Amino acid sequence: MVLVIAVAALAIWHWGPYFLITVLAISFLIFFHELGHFLAARQLGVVVETFSVGFGDRVYSKKVGDTEYCISAIPLGGYVKLRGQDDSDPTLKNYDEGSYTLLSPLGRIYVLFAGPFFNILLAFLLYVALGYIGVEKVSPVVGYVLKDSAAMEAGIKKGDKILEIGGQKIQDWDEIKKFVGLQSTDVVIKRDSQILTLNLTPKIGETYTIFNEKVQKPLIGIAQRGSTTLTYENGTKIDAKSYKATIDKNSKQLVLEGTATPNSKLAVKFFDDSTKSFYSDENGKFKVISDAPMQDVEYVTIYNKGFSSITFALDETIKASKLIVIGLEKLITGVVPIKEMGGIVAMTDITTKAASISVSVLFIIVALISVNLGILNLLPIPVLDGGHIVFNIYELLFKKPVSQRVFAGLSYAGMAFLFALMAFTIINDFLRLSGVYNNG
Repeated sequence: MVLVIAVAALAIWHWGPYFLITVLAISFLIFFHELGHFLAARQLGVVVETFSVGFGDRVYSKKVGDTEYCISAIPLGGYVKLRGQDDSDPTLKNYDEGSYTLLSPLGRIYVLFAGPFFNILLAFLLYVALGYIGVEKVSPVVGYVLKDSAAMEAGIKKGDKILEIGGQKIQDWDEIKKFVGLQSTDVVIKRDSQILTLNLTPKIGETYTIFNEKVQKPLIGIAQRGSTTLTYENGTKIDAKSYKATIDKNSKQLVLEGTATPNSKLAVKFFDDSTKSFYSDENGKFKVISDAPMQDVEYVTIYNKGFSSITFALDETIKASKLIVIGLEKLITGVVPIKEMGGIVAMTDITTKAASISVSVLFIIVALISVNLGILNLLPIPVLDGGHIVFNIYELLFKKPVSQRVFAGLSYAGMAFLFALMAFTIINDFLRLSGVYNNG
């Protein structure tokens, strides 16, 4: 308990009071996951012996019927203990009435799947709430038109607001790329008080995916307000992941911070065609501030109410699920380096920062983490829900359970793997947050 209080105090000192919101958010995610298992088990008549929010020493407990409800000292987790199931002892079998062991393979799969499903359901509900709260996004106002681009040839100018592409209404900047294809298309813009329709034929150009993969895609050739490119003096572009750009709220000046080759000369090119040169220090660190205020980035709040909140939530939940599955694939194939893997420290850092920005940003991050938790728990790793589901599918297909020796061996191997992975991601988090990888 003393250690928990000490860690909590250190976290509050580092992240501030918003850390407490993060603890509540992550605890609720775990609670909702375990609630899925709890309700499914109770529905099938399985006795739930313990329902705990948190791990470790019990701070508070109350027994109601056959179930002891607990709040435990370490809030970043939780568990339900069913009669006849104990992950700490994979060999446990119990044939008493109300035991998990007595369920058919399909019944066990139902109970196991309920936890991850509830995480995905929670994300869906958060997205529904977001539809009503509103999400602040960058308005589709052109900040810069690239030379010799499709936009320049079509007559699009700086300051134009894009209203439609190919008959599809555009509400925010991110929607533009959804409706850009190879074919010639009409673009409706608002210029001052005029509504104009321009014909535009996109050109194939080089861009990057969110996983930093270089791809060829049809591009219009426009940039949003406040955009920049950063290059070495010899013209080589620096990976965008190695620096971050922020606009100072008071001065409106752009602040660039990042890491490059030590003692190298660099240049930042703003999309108003101005350039500023500077040097990185002996560690490769740099920080440069623009000479003049940047254009204000215009924002728009997008609402989805009524039935549209359902379609919005479903679409966002599916997109988040696909993103996690694709991210796992990129990690396995080596596209995403393992140093990008994050654990509980990274999760806490991101969630705390989101909580300090706004409720809508917090909901977006918590929804993503909830989907992540649901999908990852379905992976076929022993000890995880997905691993147990595989064991039960085996029993369903072959009409006999996996041998106790194999089941126990794989379960203990799964535990060892997950503990090792947890330790690795925590170390990885500290190395990344402390800037060690940037110095490498």
